Amino acid sequence: MLVAIITEEQKNSLLNSKVQENWYFNPVQDGNNDWIITESEIVNSSFPENDWVKELSLTEYVPKN
Repeated sequence: MLVAIITEEQKNSLLNSKVQENWYFNPVQDGNNDWIITESEIVNSSFPENDWVKELSLTEYVPKN
């Protein structure tokens, strides 16, 4: 699964922000304790205020142990 690593500030800006009308961003921490959002959230983001997520680099998800 591909994800994007985001900063805590970016995470805070996405809390309660919509990906689409009935879908909200759900930043979580991965196995490295980095904040991440999913490729699906990025690709489907449809609100202009969150267009910056489309510029994020993708990396492989690191699961928690």
